[in-house]
Formats: sequence, C-alpha cells, structure tokens
Amino acid sequence: LTHGADHTIQGRGRIYASLVNNGIIRANHANTDLELLSGAKVNNNLMVASDSGRLELVDSTISQGPGGVIRADGGSVRVTSGGTPTVIGGSIEAINGGVVQVTSGGALTLEGVQNQHTIEVQGNGMLITQGAGMDNHGLIDVNSNNSSSVTSLAFMDTGTIGGTGEIGLPSIGARSTLTTADGVVGTIGAGQRVTGRGAFDGELLMSGTIAPGLGGIGTLQLLGDLAMQPSGVLEIEFNSLSQFDDLEGPGTFSAGGTLAATNTSGGAFDPAFGDSFVVVDAAGGITDQFDAVTGPALPGVLEWRVRYDPTQAVLIVSCDGDANLDGVINTLDVLGFLNLWTAGDPKADINGDGDVNTLDVLAFLNAWTAGC
Repeated sequence: LTHGADHTIQGRGRIYASLVNNGIIRANHANTDLELLSGAKVNNNLMVASDSGRLELVDSTISQGPGGVIRADGGSVRVTSGGTPTVIGGSIEAINGGVVQVTSGGALTLEGVQNQHTIEVQGNGMLITQGAGMDNHGLIDVNSNNSSSVTSLAFMDTGTIGGTGEIGLPSIGARSTLTTADGVVGTIGAGQRVTGRGAFDGELLMSGTIAPGLGGIGTLQLLGDLAMQPSGVLEIEFNSLSQFDDLEGPGTFSAGGTLAATNTSGGAFDPAFGDSFVVVDAAGGITDQFDAVTGPALPGVLEWRVRYDPTQAVLIVSCDGDANLDGVINTLDVLGFLNLWTAGDPKADINGDGDVNTLDVLAFLNAWTAGC
C-alpha cells in the first residue's frame, strides 16, 4: 500500500499493512493507541502522536527516507512490554511535551537514526543500536524512572553513537548499563557526554566525555573493558580528600585522552602537596596513560600528576622532586628518577627541552633538593 502525500490516516486502532507512507499517520485519540505492527513500513514523511494520543511501535521494521520523522508532538511514541520494533534511518523527535518511551519489557532497535530530543528507556527496557550505529543529539535516559530492574543501552553490532548529545545512566550499577554484545566493540563519539552512576559493560571505546555523578560527586561502575581514546575526557570533581568522582569495578581500563579535575568545594578545600584521589580503581587492570592532565591552579611548583598502579590511577598533587609520585620527597625519588632517566622515559625530561640527557639529572637534583 502506498499512502499518498496529501492524505492522513489518524485516530486509534491497528495498522498491519505493509506500506509506504508519503503522507501523515497520526495517533490523536487521547490516551489510546494507534499501533504499527506486522508488515514492514517505509516512512518518507511523518508518523506522529499528538493530542495525548499514543503511537505504539509493536514489531514492525520502519525504514525511513531522508525526510522520514517519527514525532511525539504532545503525545507519546511508545514501545511497551513485548514490543520489538526496528527503526532504520530518519529521525525521532519529542516536542510540545511529547515523550518517546521504551517501557518495561520493551526493546527498540535503532540503526542510522537521528535522535533529536529525549528517549526515555524505563526500567527493564532496552534501547539497541545495530549496523553502523546512530546519532544522538538529545538525551538517551537509561532507566528514566529509577527502577530497580536492569536497564540497558546496547550495541548489537560494532558501531558508533555519534552526535552532540548525552547518555544518562542515572541509576546505580547495572540498573543503568551501557553495554555491548559478545564480540562487539561499541564507540561513544567525540561529541557525546556520558553521565550518572550506572555501569560500563562489554567492550567500549570512549571518544567522548565521562562525567560521573548526577550533578555532584558520584561513581560509575566498570564491569567490562573501557578504553579512552585521544579525544576522550574523564571529568573528575572533588570537594575534599574523601569526596571525589571515580570509576571502579572488576573490569579493565585503558587510559588516554584527558583527565580533567575540578574543585567544587567553593574554596572550602585547597589541595596540598601529597593529596591524592583514586580516580580509577579497575580490578581487571589499568594500561596506558592519559595524554594530558588538567586541574585547578596550584601554588608554586606544585602540579597535577597521575600515578599508575597495576589496578589504580591516582590523581596526586606533586612536583618534579617527587619522581615516584608517592607524596614524599626522599631517596626513593632519586632511584625512581634514575630508572626513568635510564629508560629514556619522557617523564625524565625535567627541564622540558624535549631531550632526556644529563641536564635533566641536574634539573632533577635541584628540584629534589628544593623539595615541594
């Protein structure tokens, strides 16, 4: 069936037909459903929920052309329990108080879709990306109703979530999970921001920003393998030696990109030499190093550095004389520097001239003698 460009199908009921929609399909009967199910649909124009109506995506595959839009405009676009629809291409929108929801027991699969506003994935629901992935320019809210059930955003194929939006993981641990299927590698694009206190699982590459917490100090769980990419940023807030953001869990962590620290104490806490924060605690092991470390200004010769232990990345207030980054200036630092210098490690370039040579030995001894 081809549905013409100047025609509207509206109301409540069920559309089983395989069809090409060039017109408008509108769910506009308040608090009741217009269901799309069975036959495959092609949407070249508009499928919309308005006037408190509900457009329910049941089990159809909806392939959208470049101008295809599924829109919640004062109504709701929903996937409910047992629903397994797939949307390919086009965009999904929510305006004028409309909502796009995946409720408990529902699973919505997206491929090549542009999310323009908010997709609410309620407890025990699942949002799936397949193929090359999707673009998120709004918010994907994983466990939007703070349910105690496992809720996930999952990669079923190796792909990327691009765009300039946010992935919210508001509930604790696996209740809000960003994950991948076995053997699949999921990439979070450079414009994405992942926030909350949920969990990373599966095999993930992070080119975007990680910001633990819900507008404050928080922890994100590491259950799988997370690798920071050159454009990736791990944002860490702290307000005391005992209150700071972190990543922790049984998984593995590969450092890279930028570690960016922020003091949120409002002047109540001033970091001093030797103060440290375990910002990553990965029982499965830590590899590689951050490319850059930034933080609030420190007095004198003090600077922000990271000490890498087998299972921890520790942000520490240090200086050139503290070669082993243990927060103490002693003979162990001399041995630590000489090991770095012998290996030609760039961290032994104390004078910052780009070469590791005898001048750095003199620069280190001067710094070590002066202390911090």
